Amino acid sequence: MSRLSGKVAIVTGGGSGFGAGIVAKFVSEGCMVVVAVLDTALVNFGSLDIVVNNAGVLHTAQPSVDINEEEYDRIMKVNVKQLLWSTKVVVPYLIKNGKPGAFVNVSSMSGVRPRPNLVWYAASKGAVNSATKGLAAEFAIAKIRFNAILPAVGETNMYLFYEWAEEKRTSPMLTLKRTPLFLGYDDSPEAWGKMISLIPPIGIFPASGGIGGGTVKHILARVPPADLVLIARQPDKLNSAKALGAQVRQADYDDDSALQSVFNGISISADSKNYKRHKAAIDSAIQSGVKYIFYGSLGFAGSPDSKESVAHVMQAHLDTEKYLEKCRQNHAGFAYTIVREGLYSESYPLYTAFFDPAQPRKEVKIPHDGSGPGVAWVKREELGEGTAELISRLVKQPAEFQWQNKTVLLSGQNTLTLAETVKILGEIAKVTVQIMQVSDDEFATQPDVFPNFTYHGVDLSKPWATAFEAFRRGEGAYVSPLLKELLGREPEDFKTTIQSFV
Repeated sequence: MSRLSGKVAIVTGGGSGFGAGIVAKFVSEGCMVVVAVLDTALVNFGSLDIVVNNAGVLHTAQPSVDINEEEYDRIMKVNVKQLLWSTKVVVPYLIKNGKPGAFVNVSSMSGVRPRPNLVWYAASKGAVNSATKGLAAEFAIAKIRFNAILPAVGETNMYLFYEWAEEKRTSPMLTLKRTPLFLGYDDSPEAWGKMISLIPPIGIFPASGGIGGGTVKHILARVPPADLVLIARQPDKLNSAKALGAQVRQADYDDDSALQSVFNGISISADSKNYKRHKAAIDSAIQSGVKYIFYGSLGFAGSPDSKESVAHVMQAHLDTEKYLEKCRQNHAGFAYTIVREGLYSESYPLYTAFFDPAQPRKEVKIPHDGSGPGVAWVKREELGEGTAELISRLVKQPAEFQWQNKTVLLSGQNTLTLAETVKILGEIAKVTVQIMQVSDDEFATQPDVFPNFTYHGVDLSKPWATAFEAFRRGEGAYVSPLLKELLGREPEDFKTTIQSFV
């Protein structure tokens, strides 16, 4: 037997749009639903348990000073006054009969995020939010629950022609149906005076350190922090973002149990890490309902169209890229953008046998002669900034987003050969430094190299040497104009970045 069997609900504005979806879901749960005036439920069924105040209207988008009084009154009457009448009719009945009850008021994200030219609509929804909180406090003693749901854009006629609508982020109809249902259950007593946003949030994993941390820093300036779910192994590193309103969750690529639920409720996910762990994270995300993944790949392989690389470090990324396309084919509605993050300037030690300007050597021993093709070095924080801008463009302008189901490369705008790179490092260290070409084995056995390439007890220094063959083939030299366009400025050059870095 359903938890709503024998219950009676009234849904205002239940003939179409959100309301029709809510009605259908309530009926499927065994609830008797009235799509009419409040008194009808009491007359026909002699009872009433749940009220969904769903009726709502918009006014024409226009300068706030141009709205006429008639249109203003219509907005307030439909959007706000229905709460007054439903409260006056239903609350006394519930109190008289000693019954608990549930009011679900359909508000809007506009009530907390008002927009120009729709100010009076936003004001009406702000009033709905305030009334909901006040009524929840006032009638808690009578066990009458008041809550509000705050959808963004749904697939209803009301919103079809409004380009402004919550930056075009949609509230899935399934969510719009389920949330009022949950709030109507007698066993959801913890829901009192809640404002439940139905905008699917954006998840970033991992969200601390490296490019992930840079992405978080810059996306906080582009989307409301409350729309973010930040996932990290050490959540305390994200306390500043949490203080701004972001939700923080704990998870680790190596912990399958955490991955199973950490993506719940997320619509868009930014993800980066080895193929097996990537696959587990992607599978968990899709099973949790994630519809879009930005995957942080690596800037080897040359052109974004290339699907091959000789660099060992790139293989897991290429496998993950292929898996994302397979997921797109197998899961309706799922999409992705692969962001190949260019080789960032601050990673130069990996390609210079861990040269340290503070304790400089005169020779850099690597399995490469230092000649071209070079590397399109890019500042790490600018990679985070560019990635954040990509995500925000999808969020704000999905219809204009041109990189869905595509691979993009974020790179610097100039290339430096490894010899030129080492020369700049020498200038910063105030010594003359030269490259000495050595074998892969000699590179891998240097005392400054193998300890830094040992991971979980496995020495990866020789596999890493394949990166130098990739450089010889031009895999790091491809220059993409995209990062410059996303930043709106020239990316920072290698020397400037390293001078600050060291």
